[in-house]
Amino acid sequence: MGLLAALGLKPRRSGAAVAAQAESPANGGLAAAASAAAAASTVAAAGPAVDKNQGAYVSARAAVQKLVDGLNAHPQKSRIAGPIGQANAKLTAADGHSSKKEWSEAVKRLNEAKTICTAAKKLADDWISYAAKRGTALAMGMSFASAGSSDLMAVVNDVVAAADGQANNLPPNFTAAVKKLAEIISMLKPDVADLIKTVKARLATLQKTPPGVQAFAKSDIDAGKVFIDTADKAFTAGDWSLCRQNSLSALRLLGPAVRMVERRGSYDKQRVTTVAAIAQVKALPAVKDSAIALDAVVSQADVLAAHDMRKFEEGVTLLKTTVTRAEMWKNLAATVASATQDRIKADADFAALDQHAGAASVASQRDAARKLLAEAKVLAANADAAADPAQAWAAVATAVTRARTDLAVAKKLADGMGPANDAQAAAAKPGDAAGLKLALDRVTADAKTAAKAAHADKAVAEFKTFNEQSAAAAAALKVPDAAVAAMALAAAATALAAAKTIQSGHGQFVAELGAADAALKALQGSPRAAAIKLRIDVVSTALADAKAKDKAHDGPGAITSLRSARDAVAAAKAADHDRAAFDTEAAALAKRITASKEALEKAALETMAADAKKLADALTFPAAMEALKQLKVRLDKAKLEAAIKANPSDPNIAKMANKMVEDGGAATVDGMIQAQPNGNDTRTLNALAEGRYGVKFTSGAPLPGGDPAKAMKAICDMFATIPQDVRKHPSIKGVSHEDAVGSAGGGYSFDDAKINMLGRPGAIQQRFGAAQQNTDPKTGNPVSQLPPAIDADCQAKDNNPVEYLAFAAAHEVGHGVDDARGFMATHGSGEEYGGWITFGGSLQSLADIIGADVRYAEFYKTLEQRRYILDKLMSAPAVAPTVAPGSAADNARIAFDLWHSIATSANVFRRQGDCDAIKIDKHVYHEAYARTWVGYLATARSKALTGYQFRAPGEWFAELYAGYRSGKLKDTHPAMAWLKTL
Repeated sequence: MGLLAALGLKPRRSGAAVAAQAESPANGGLAAAASAAAAASTVAAAGPAVDKNQGAYVSARAAVQKLVDGLNAHPQKSRIAGPIGQANAKLTAADGHSSKKEWSEAVKRLNEAKTICTAAKKLADDWISYAAKRGTALAMGMSFASAGSSDLMAVVNDVVAAADGQANNLPPNFTAAVKKLAEIISMLKPDVADLIKTVKARLATLQKTPPGVQAFAKSDIDAGKVFIDTADKAFTAGDWSLCRQNSLSALRLLGPAVRMVERRGSYDKQRVTTVAAIAQVKALPAVKDSAIALDAVVSQADVLAAHDMRKFEEGVTLLKTTVTRAEMWKNLAATVASATQDRIKADADFAALDQHAGAASVASQRDAARKLLAEAKVLAANADAAADPAQAWAAVATAVTRARTDLAVAKKLADGMGPANDAQAAAAKPGDAAGLKLALDRVTADAKTAAKAAHADKAVAEFKTFNEQSAAAAAALKVPDAAVAAMALAAAATALAAAKTIQSGHGQFVAELGAADAALKALQGSPRAAAIKLRIDVVSTALADAKAKDKAHDGPGAITSLRSARDAVAAAKAADHDRAAFDTEAAALAKRITASKEALEKAALETMAADAKKLADALTFPAAMEALKQLKVRLDKAKLEAAIKANPSDPNIAKMANKMVEDGGAATVDGMIQAQPNGNDTRTLNALAEGRYGVKFTSGAPLPGGDPAKAMKAICDMFATIPQDVRKHPSIKGVSHEDAVGSAGGGYSFDDAKINMLGRPGAIQQRFGAAQQNTDPKTGNPVSQLPPAIDADCQAKDNNPVEYLAFAAAHEVGHGVDDARGFMATHGSGEEYGGWITFGGSLQSLADIIGADVRYAEFYKTLEQRRYILDKLMSAPAVAPTVAPGSAADNARIAFDLWHSIATSANVFRRQGDCDAIKIDKHVYHEAYARTWVGYLATARSKALTGYQFRAPGEWFAELYAGYRSGKLKDTHPAMAWLKTL
């Protein structure tokens, strides 16, 4: 190859030139090119001779210089400083030979420089490739780092250091270095993939719910989709920080959302059933107005089940109660319709009777009926709002039926009073002898008929008086003495009216007496008659009174007493039923007592049985049955203890304990838990706790000196004070404990809602107020956790410390309560709740907040500067762009780095001075957990109970809950108003 060709030029072709080219090696280099140029000069056109070697050298040197310049501009220039120097030295040497026209040596030096540059370029490029892989691996590790935690990063840094060692070998072993870095990716990438898989599964669960439920959770579903989409794209791009930032944000959102929709789904399903039941009531004219109250209850349930309240279980309970009430109204429709119509008819009957010619003769019967109708109207007016409308409407129907019965009897009696009333009218006109005679004949004929009618024997005296007075009237008319005849006729009419009234009243009495007598007889024949004598005596007394009044010819009074007896029969039958139930249960328990082999325990059980019987004998059956429940619990305790003794791993232990709790034996099971021996065997204790609280309890292996049983007992002791927030709670799915030396605490998993306790009781004390201190990581000295002045109402009742493991147990339960209610999610941004801000899948808004602060603004102007701050917040490898030392931008970068180091340090929320230092405007911002940055109002710290309260919104809630349940909050504490409603 000729020199021109080597330089990329095209010389004129000639035979000599072609021959020379053919003889030269394919890459003859600069020397061959120079030789070819010399040969070409012999056949050049005429003219002055030109030194072609100089031009070729200049061009060749320029090409090599370009390679050197490229190396100087390379990002990894520092890694190839030596080769760059060597290449420059070769260029200098080449220039020296060139000046002497030693073209062969000059060309040789240029070739050497080119070789050096090529090798240096490859080395620099290899460093770029390694740096990229190193950055990816480091970014992966940093994406897992937790605020204040260095465990994982220590491992990652060790691997990176080992890889760097391989890369820094002479020569660098990039293959081995990259292989070492791959350990980080292979170790952590599956976890990232699994996390994305998990959140996608959560989203899929939400998307499989009914449309109504999905609509309820739309905001969570939409936000979750954005998080997952961003995480997916970041995973593909290898942006591990962004990937995990969004994956964890999705998990924090979707884990609770899945529990929420499951509960909301149950509510919606029950609501459909309830609305359908109400619709059936609305279709019945007699009770359709009752649906108004039922709809109002559904509205109350909707408020409870709203997104900001989330009291789904309470809402379901209301809905179920409404179904029961709707069923009651549906079943009552016929009774209500009948009673209503009967009342209308009774009113008409009463009005007609008032206008009856014989109304005056049935005045007492009318008064009794009037009283019953008035009672029925009052009962009907209040029936719908009564605690038991069915019972109230039954009373209405009874009162109306009785009133109509009385009115019918009274009308019949009034109808039969015509001749007597006519006689009274004739007697008022003594001058009309013919009228007197006619009235006397009619009343005499009527009396003869009445005397032959039923129950005439009950009015013998009245008929005798009639006969005597009617005879006197007849005799007087013969004299004739009209005045005497009129007086006798009036007396006879009165006697006949009295006789008929007695007959009517006794007839009604006899008609109703049979049922009452039969009921009393049945009660007296009951095997439990002696036991319910008090109730039977009420029936007997009322019945005797009715009979006495009947005998005294007090018809209305007799009927009233008789009906009182019949009402008392219902109470006596209920007592008989309740006593039968008591006796059956007591007999079954008595057999178990008899089987008891321990004398003292047997005596105690017999005493409990005797006490229960006394309550039953006093007819206080609810209390008596409760006493039997307690007796049963005690017997079940003995049975459970025997099962435990026989096999501590008996799978029925939890079931037996659960049954005891359902029977009212929660306190007994609590006592059994505390009575378990300390030590490493927690099988029985955890089974008892599972039965007590309805969730799985587990214990890890103890460390030297540890006592898992003692620790779990301390946890359960706290749970026993807040069972309503633990037992079968929708946001507490399990409780575990792991031993730890010299520490205590706990955790709550927002994904699976499990409580994970850690450490030993007595290892730490929870302090309050000024007594709380933390170690300053810069000086090692203790510093105050909180401001020197806490609002008076927010100070603890006292500053006496409490055992921390128990306090932490209440704290973790508080997380469950917050999860179930979505309390901080809906209220946390409010000033009275701390004014919390939680940053999700992007930290750009936080970076902008920092960049707007005067202390850091000078280092937030260029794209590179803004990227550096965002990378630092995202726990991604960050490269600070170069700025002039000592410049405003440099000072701002230093200030930000200090801010960031404090904001990401362990327990920063427990050091008031550090919190003051990182305050931006009105808020304090810090990294609460890995990938979770939060902010809160700095002024909220003056209302603090503990320093830990300011780690995150959920911790703020949980600490106040634990303080409340531990009795540390004053009644005037502002949080008490809402804590009591949870």
